[in-house]
Amino acid sequence: MSTEKISKFHIVNDLIRRYGFTSYLEYNKYDGVNYFDEIECPEKEIAFIPEYSYLDATTTSQLIKIAAKYAANKIVAVEELLDAFAGRKFDIIFFDPIHQRPGVDQALQVLPLLLNEGGFLLVHDCNPEDENITSRIRTKGEWVGETYKAFALFHKYNPQRSLTVSEDYGVGLILNVDLNLGYDIGYDVEYAQVAADRATYLGLCTYSDFRARLELDDPLALFAELPPTAGLAFLATDFAAAPTIGGPVGTEDTAHSQLFWATQESPYSEAQSQKCLIRLNGQPQRIRFVFPELSAPVSKLRFDFANKPASARLVSLSLFDARRQLAWQWRGGADAFRKRSEITVQHVNDELLLVSDSLDPNFELDIPLDCLERIDLNWYLEGTLVPHLGAMHATLRQLAQAELRILALETALQEASPGALPRSTPALAPGQLYKLEVELSAALHGMLELRSAVSELNEKNVRLVNLLSQHDQLLGRLTATRLGRWLVRQR
Repeated sequence: MSTEKISKFHIVNDLIRRYGFTSYLEYNKYDGVNYFDEIECPEKEIAFIPEYSYLDATTTSQLIKIAAKYAANKIVAVEELLDAFAGRKFDIIFFDPIHQRPGVDQALQVLPLLLNEGGFLLVHDCNPEDENITSRIRTKGEWVGETYKAFALFHKYNPQRSLTVSEDYGVGLILNVDLNLGYDIGYDVEYAQVAADRATYLGLCTYSDFRARLELDDPLALFAELPPTAGLAFLATDFAAAPTIGGPVGTEDTAHSQLFWATQESPYSEAQSQKCLIRLNGQPQRIRFVFPELSAPVSKLRFDFANKPASARLVSLSLFDARRQLAWQWRGGADAFRKRSEITVQHVNDELLLVSDSLDPNFELDIPLDCLERIDLNWYLEGTLVPHLGAMHATLRQLAQAELRILALETALQEASPGALPRSTPALAPGQLYKLEVELSAALHGMLELRSAVSELNEKNVRLVNLLSQHDQLLGRLTATRLGRWLVRQR
């Protein structure tokens, strides 16, 4: 009788053999130990999660091995996965997260979209047995972070489609059949709660139970005997205040984009909305809103690009159905945004910029009603935003005010000029008219200077991002070279 310790790759291979799967994707940490070579599947792909590495001797040595074996283009952020594997689907995906929320939650809502119907997503580190290894910040040695919390929340909304096999820190299983991917991820749970009722929070079962259920013909039978999750307790949380590997994320440099929907029976409300965290750092960011199961057809969509004074360049915005087929796409014009509230849309250097000093800037999306009414479970609105730095926002705000001032001056000048009929104001004397023209000229000059400032800030942002990227690459090469020399000396 074999005494081999059960590992995550055993469970992956069990599923591949039982259901005859032929395509496999692994999404793993770049400095993590992977079992890609042990997976017995005809077609295999691997991608790595970008992260700040914990550079001790062990992880740096692992980085060198991975870098020697896999190309750098295998490093793919979760928001880029759908594009990186466009047109492809997999039978089984293994996900070993960085273990920090909301990144794990977001991946759990994206990765199933890369699965074939009836395929499986496996998630590592869902059943920690020691609270000391569940800290938010990555620590040296054993660390599973918050993955179990994200999986517990997923399981609450998909109780008959997910479970956790207890071995190897817990391997979560998700069956891609009628999944609810549109739930609100902004909820937390304490370790003590999960530890007291692992069967309900995680759908926990032993490896022997898993193998016994695997012998049944129907994959749904794997999840048939799990306890109901309706009464599970979670508390609302704000991930903007959560620290990350790269350091604490303060509330000053983050905001939320939010998508609201209304039906003929019910107006916009928080209950009919999805949020997405954005960072006001001048870098492109993917925003994504997944629709839950709806009780009535959608009649309107409203987009709030931020919940605080901010500016952002809108790059793209598209609506996809549950099979990732394009249903609607924004073509770049401001006419697609109607009923604007507390928001100014600016064209600067052929770019569309959103500017607001409000806590609630919003507009409705001009999407045909027949398209809106087809929105259903797991449809999603996806786009790219570039939320700007404070200096950029201040300049854009001045530009918006200047353009409004110019519009007012031009209107006043037109109405006050001799021969302009009809007039809403009395004609001005020549001296007053001249003064108004001088003021308009000065305002136009000021606006041109502001546009130049915006262009300069944009260039500085791009240069800064490029310099940081070059610095990271140089640091990585330097670290690899130094460590490589050190390893050679140790031989």
